[in-house]
Amino acid sequence: MAAYSPLFDLTYLIQAEKEERLFFDAKQAHNSCLVMFEHKVPSSRRILQNVGGKRLASEASAGNCSQRPTWRRGLVKKRRCVILSQESKEEQPVDIGPPVDRVRATDRSQESGFAQGQAQTPGRVVVHTEQDGAVQTVQENKLGTAFFSKLSRAKLHYQDPKNGPQGFSKRYAALCDHTVELHLLDHKGYRSYGSYQNWPTARDYTSQQPFLEEVLVEGKPCKPFLDMERDRGLPQGENLESVISQFEDAITKIFAEDYAVEIQERDFNWVHCDYGPGGKFSVHLVISTHGPRQLVFRSNLAPNVDPQGAGHLARRLAKVLPPTLADLIDQSVYTRNRGIRMPGCAKPSRPNCPLRPLDPTKPYADSVITWFDEEIDFIKVPVLVPDAVRQQRRPTKPAEMAVLSATNLDAYTVQRCLELLQARLHPTAYKRGASRALNFSWTDREGEPCYTGHTHSGVRDLLCVVNEAQNAVFAKCSSERKDSTTGVCCKEQPAHYLGRLYEDVETWKAGAIEIDMRYLERDPLAAGPMDLQLIRMSSKGMTDKILFNNVVNRWQAGEFQALLVRSPMGTGKSELVKRIKAEEPVPQKILLVTYRQTQASDAHGKNPEFAHYADLKALPSQLNEQGDFVAPLADRVRFPKVIVQVDSLYHLLDESKVVDSFDLVILDESESNLAHLSADTLSNRHRIANFLIELLCQAKRIIALDGHLAQRTFDFLTMSGIPCGPVVINNHLPERTICD
Repeated sequence: MAAYSPLFDLTYLIQAEKEERLFFDAKQAHNSCLVMFEHKVPSSRRILQNVGGKRLASEASAGNCSQRPTWRRGLVKKRRCVILSQESKEEQPVDIGPPVDRVRATDRSQESGFAQGQAQTPGRVVVHTEQDGAVQTVQENKLGTAFFSKLSRAKLHYQDPKNGPQGFSKRYAALCDHTVELHLLDHKGYRSYGSYQNWPTARDYTSQQPFLEEVLVEGKPCKPFLDMERDRGLPQGENLESVISQFEDAITKIFAEDYAVEIQERDFNWVHCDYGPGGKFSVHLVISTHGPRQLVFRSNLAPNVDPQGAGHLARRLAKVLPPTLADLIDQSVYTRNRGIRMPGCAKPSRPNCPLRPLDPTKPYADSVITWFDEEIDFIKVPVLVPDAVRQQRRPTKPAEMAVLSATNLDAYTVQRCLELLQARLHPTAYKRGASRALNFSWTDREGEPCYTGHTHSGVRDLLCVVNEAQNAVFAKCSSERKDSTTGVCCKEQPAHYLGRLYEDVETWKAGAIEIDMRYLERDPLAAGPMDLQLIRMSSKGMTDKILFNNVVNRWQAGEFQALLVRSPMGTGKSELVKRIKAEEPVPQKILLVTYRQTQASDAHGKNPEFAHYADLKALPSQLNEQGDFVAPLADRVRFPKVIVQVDSLYHLLDESKVVDSFDLVILDESESNLAHLSADTLSNRHRIANFLIELLCQAKRIIALDGHLAQRTFDFLTMSGIPCGPVVINNHLPERTICD
């Protein structure tokens, strides 16, 4: 009998999905099979499925699609039933509606039911809709991946940002383990969000796209880069060669003095956009070093948000360069998930003015900010405490209570205003004018009316007004035109509140997986390799259950050491731990850490196979095989699974001051545990904290759970050098019974 090939089952699994009324083209399925198994998943990530008493590898090996032999019918039918039953009764897949075409809504009368009756377009489906169909998220399969966009161009906000195109794209990227995120713009400036597994793949599919941006993903590294521009061309007395020379000299000095790194002239990659004589000056600089390890910053963020971010270089240059050159630097690009125009691409408003590398003989990858060599090393930025906190202090003197002007603005204020505009008012907003001015505009005029409800044409400016005393940012429209219907003039209307100037830094949310699940249902097969391939081919919808189990599967496969779960009380965190303890590889030595004695007793009731630390303290020591007396709390042979209150962790040490490493450490109520360690009333808290770090570093796997898990847990683990996966945030709010 021929060897089993999952490709046989794949063809008819797709047919089964068709019967479930999921849109898929049979010819496309055949062609996709030739590509989808081009890259094998490492064998360590395989998940074995039990079908009819046989263990079958659910990961397909490389090969071509072929017709299903008749002798496989029985097994295929059996396997199909197993996979189609993976969805729970409560968790339903995203409703993939009929394909629709994009339309532009210019007024509210066109928003309701705008998708009805539109011409069908193969490969384009609605994956989310709300507000009675007035706003929809569309998935379109093109250029070798899935792109997500907002169907309506009306100024409507999603009730939950994760259901918007960017949210869907990020979840899709996390599910498919994609490392490259892109923005695809059409000739009107409308943006679609997509992702690819790596840069060579992305380049193969997008090399002919005229309007493309790479995304500097929040929490991910990037090369040193600058974005320089000036509306009126270069300052008097300067030309492109003189500007490049002065910048290279200053950057070389900063790298040597601040980062202890010597860079060469060949490391500078200048990408210029020629707008013609007297036109706008626009140039990008990407520093691509090539040594044993390529030098990158930890993130693309400004120093106020991440002291180790790429914005540090721009900030330092602004201090050492002459003001005329310092003003060329756009300090507002160091924001979360920033889109940067790709080399060879133009803006939709100026299609004949693409960015061109000044040295076309260099590799294209050198001019791409997030295209790295195989080995990278982080640039170590010197951090001074005053510089790290100065910009976010609250004003205390009367002179500081005035509204900020363009003469005393800092880079943080500029980037914060742009961030608020894009998030709260105009997603297509961009900065205009000098780098430290608060003048902004936006691209999508028809789809994003002014906050007054008016639709403006031309390049109308918005002015941001900042008030430190109120910790507030406002938007003010400068249009003097009166609406013919209402007679209202935008300039005469009150400013529009955008949000707070200073926000708490929440790096723990970078790359987080947001879900809404009544219970954290653990099912490894829900996110099996076959399911992920079907999602890539758009024959299966993403669900919260798949997203959640995919993260846990990756953790179980050893991709990262620590799994972090934020989920409210009553959503099944304890049941999740029980299921994980029973999964292969089954952990033998387990430590469960609590912060209260009552919590330890409650955990012992739920996990009777564990030994309670208080009970072990009452037992006498015994001789081990080496002839040494070992206290019960330190004896992993007799008591491999133990529940310990954080104050008693040090009793895990034996007389030789050695502790066995655990297969699994469970931080139950992690935020409360760490808060307890911070209490002044806890004796030897520094000693206990250091010992806990040692236990965690030696553990094979860690799971931290808390209904309020946040920055404290994330920092404690990451600053201890423990690799963490994306934080799972369960936004479900269980119903609470109100007592009379």
